[in-house]
Amino acid sequence: SSDVCSSDLGGDLSIVAYAPIDRLKRTSAAVQAIHVGVRLNAVQIGEFSIADANVREYRFKDPLRMSSGLSGITVTLQPDVIWHGRDLDPGSLDDRDLSFALFSIGFAANEGRLAASCEPKVAAWADSTVQRRR
Repeated sequence: SSDVCSSDLGGDLSIVAYAPIDRLKRTSAAVQAIHVGVRLNAVQIGEFSIADANVREYRFKDPLRMSSGLSGITVTLQPDVIWHGRDLDPGSLDDRDLSFALFSIGFAANEGRLAASCEPKVAAWADSTVQRRR
């Protein structure tokens, strides 16, 4: 999904996400966490791990500090675990590929800059790409 930001981009990248890890751990001993790779404009900047069933904020320290003159930013989130509704409820007819819920993503205020936080148009449960523009 994508959206347009009206503020200047800069500061820490803030991602707020959730996954039902407690329920997934009960159904599969192999799942202890969901590791999510984070890319900005196709460059890997790190990853975060969802290891409990709480909504949490994950921050990446000023990932744009080395970039200037960008006309747009593409943030790609790539989880290492995909699951289906039937994994948690055998009677489920939900065949969608699921992973985590993305509550918000944006650039937090940092060192006197204004925050640039845009909500994606659709909450993401699987591989998510959110594009940001100045």
